[in-house]
Amino acid sequence: MELVTEIFSEATRAGIYVAAVVFVLLLIIFRRMTHVILAFVMVVLGILWMFGLLPLTGTQLGLTAGLVFPLLIGIGTDDAMHILHRYKHEGGRIVPAIRYSGKAVLLTTVTTMLAFGSLAVVGEMATIAAIGWLLFVGLGTCFLATVILLPACLTIGRRWKRGDSDDTVETAKKAV
Repeated sequence: MELVTEIFSEATRAGIYVAAVVFVLLLIIFRRMTHVILAFVMVVLGILWMFGLLPLTGTQLGLTAGLVFPLLIGIGTDDAMHILHRYKHEGGRIVPAIRYSGKAVLLTTVTTMLAFGSLAVVGEMATIAAIGWLLFVGLGTCFLATVILLPACLTIGRRWKRGDSDDTVETAKKAV
């Protein structure tokens, strides 16, 4: 039991360090707190979605769950970072940003998911297989959160900033 407590403690510490480093790097890259927060929100939502999907797949969370958080934080922010960087480069236009960076983000995410997913398939040790499966699902949900919600958040934020908030509310109502 003491070993489990120690592993969770170290995994938590590693997650905090990784989050701090990623936060500082994103702040240096974007120089806008909103973009940094958006990137982190996408990862948090992706992780929450992962937790929602795991019971549906019959996966029980164990010791390995704590080990994947630092990796998900580090790797999961990449998709949002690339899209946000392109969004900034395109002058705040989301469609060209997604059109330009979407395929690359998809391919890098899929190849990374497959690499970690292969651990779940061929991993002879249960712990390695569980880590591979958690990262496979977690990276997929982080990607989905990024490509579904990030463009919506950027569009709503841009309209709100321009003063088209009434139009934003109407657009949201029509979408539902």
